Amino acid sequence: MPTPTPDATPVVALTLTPPEILTNTPVLDTPSPTRTLRPPTPILTITPLPSTPLLEEDFDDFKLNEWDLQRAGTSRVIETSDENHVLQLVWQGETGGAELRYTLPSGIIDYAFEASVMQVTGSGGLIGLMFRNEPNSPCDDQYKLYLDITGNWLNLVQGDGSICDENRITGLFSNRSIELSSNKWYVLRVEAQGSEIRAYLDGVFITSDQDESLSSNVIGIWGYGGENGQHEVYFDDIRVWSLNGSE
Repeated sequence: MPTPTPDATPVVALTLTPPEILTNTPVLDTPSPTRTLRPPTPILTITPLPSTPLLEEDFDDFKLNEWDLQRAGTSRVIETSDENHVLQLVWQGETGGAELRYTLPSGIIDYAFEASVMQVTGSGGLIGLMFRNEPNSPCDDQYKLYLDITGNWLNLVQGDGSICDENRITGLFSNRSIELSSNKWYVLRVEAQGSEIRAYLDGVFITSDQDESLSSNVIGIWGYGGENGQHEVYFDDIRVWSLNGSE
């Protein structure tokens, strides 16, 4: 009996399906080759303030002591309804302003400068601190930390004495949008240490920038500008700590 021949194994024909080409694949944007990306903000090491201030001024003696008035506005120490003594600055809006300056001991160029500030009346005016003021013509070179209460801005800027305006292009500049209100006390503090300038609001670090073009022991408090009409601001509890020699 012949041996049966096994059936041949059937050949399965495979049909390969090419992968689907997605026509809606998003194209990732690539940075422009001419764009310079900013490096990440470094983590700052905040130097603890010395225990003893170099200057303390709460105006309880009703005197301005060694504070010198620089602008056409008026300044005086008043007693508020809660029996607190504060420095009052008053000026007329637009181009008006009031400014007081104080000269720290010779050689003190690194310092922390703090004051409580409040805008009482007026719209659009500015209120804040000046530091490292240096004489120039026709205006002074200076750094400023101030609040724009109406615009809800905190600004850290450099004033250019040659143009009597802020230098936001090549000078010190940083700002933050913060909700602000009139008739409310705020504590502004600036720390100028070498080229590092740090700004605080109510004890909270807000922003910083670097510049080393100015070095001076002259500080100031000021209010300026705004819409037509009278502007009134208060200052109190001024403190200055020397940071000379701090690491």
